[in-house]
Amino acid sequence: MSRLRLVAVLLAALMAVLLAGCGLFGSDPRDAAAAFLAALAKGDAADAGRLTDDPVAATELIRHVRNELKPQHVRLTVGEVRSGDRIASASFAAVWDLGRGRQWRYPGVFDLVPANTADGWLVRWAPAVLHPRLGAHQLLTLREVPAEPAPVVDRAGTPLLTSQTVVTVALDRSETPDLAAAAAQLATALGRFDPQITQQSIIAEARAGPAGHPSAVTVLREQDYLAVRDQIELPGVSFTTQQRLLGPDPDFASQLLPGLRKVVEQQLENAAGWRIVTVNAMDQEVETLASEQPRPVPTLATTVDRAVQVAAEHAVDAVANPAMIVAVQPSTGEILGVAQNSAADAQGALS
Repeated sequence: MSRLRLVAVLLAALMAVLLAGCGLFGSDPRDAAAAFLAALAKGDAADAGRLTDDPVAATELIRHVRNELKPQHVRLTVGEVRSGDRIASASFAAVWDLGRGRQWRYPGVFDLVPANTADGWLVRWAPAVLHPRLGAHQLLTLREVPAEPAPVVDRAGTPLLTSQTVVTVALDRSETPDLAAAAAQLATALGRFDPQITQQSIIAEARAGPAGHPSAVTVLREQDYLAVRDQIELPGVSFTTQQRLLGPDPDFASQLLPGLRKVVEQQLENAAGWRIVTVNAMDQEVETLASEQPRPVPTLATTVDRAVQVAAEHAVDAVANPAMIVAVQPSTGEILGVAQNSAADAQGALS
């Protein structure tokens, strides 16, 4: 072998050793880890998946997690990277901004392996790449922890809205042997609370959704539910209870309460807690990865005078023609009560 050829062979061997130490094609595993985390942080599931050794599975799970958590911003910072001839590992710090002051922070780590392409290194895919405690065949989900609603009171502290138990009546057509008969029985029992509930409307709602998913028929105050429970306990009919802010009776302050309820709902949304949990294929919770308890909601005080409100309602109800009243405190301009009768309701809400 000539000296020139021997030198060329030795140089080639030396380059092969150097390249093997850095990964195929000279790529540094830190660069591969940083590229993967950058794609994951910006929500590009396909690009992040392409940088793994299982693009299909990685892309699918990353896309699901992004859709489930709906982060406003994600920051993923590469930490220590250790590498050998055939494997490397990278640690990282994650901060998921989930909006409304909710932040999820955790450390993570994943392995990288040499690729057979110009990418040099690929992330060795497993669900634990996204979070160390996310197992195989598991998903991540964000669940809200509702805040306890506080009462809405008038200027004297008398309750206008209080937290009361309500029952949602729902019908699953796939569990109902005779949908028409069940709808007719429900309409007969529930029509007294809402004349718009008919056999036809119940059937239409039940058929509008997919089989196996109950459709809501109505929401009843607990005392109303107890009054008709025996008549509506039918195959395919389910009942769920929850708390809701309600007035002393269904017709009280119908012009005022919707607006007040929107204010309260915004308060509850801002004060709600949250949990990030892993779930199995049956959507059963496996483990809580992060959580924050809901914050207390302050009582909402209004300028309304409940006695004035009741008097205003009685006054307009006695009038046959459309009538409305807005009672105001002359010295301050504060609203004491708002009412309109059913004839005015037919013409639209007070504005």
